[in-house]
Amino acid sequence: DLAREVLERFARDAEIAVREAVAWQIHNTPLLTGDLARRLAGDVGQVAFPVLRYAEQLADDFLVEVVAGRDAEKQVAIAGRASVSAAVAD
Repeated sequence: DLAREVLERFARDAEIAVREAVAWQIHNTPLLTGDLARRLAGDVGQVAFPVLRYAEQLADDFLVEVVAGRDAEKQVAIAGRASVSAAVAD
């Protein structure tokens, strides 16, 4: 049982690492559509980070929702954007 649990955790970690790699590879390419950007931004913080930091496809109301979710890693990503609107900054 312990070995199975360890393997399951490794598999989950590998899944996150793959999604994170995809997010970093496409965060500033035409492959990143608005829908895909929102999907990646809704993932765990380390996957969402490059999209929240750099993707211009994300609307202010979506960014405000993410900030309201109180995920510190996501908040830091949004705070590090080149610019944010007054609504997002508030």
